[in-house]
Amino acid sequence: QFELLSPVGQTILSGSLKTGRNTFVVSNLASGVYLLKITGNGKTFVSRVMVSR
Repeated sequence: QFELLSPVGQTILSGSLKTGRNTFVVSNLASGVYLLKITGNGKTFVSRVMVSR
C-alpha cells in the first residue's frame, strides 16, 4: 500500500503497489514537499518527495 501525503498530512493519493516499477502522476500537484508512505510486510517506509515546476 502507498499514500502520498501533503505537507499538512492530508492524503493526496493512495492505493496498492504492483510488483516492479510504479509511477505516479503528479502534474496536478503544486510545487512543494510531500511525503510518500509505503507499507507492506509489517513495515513502513516514509520518504520526502519534492515537486518542482
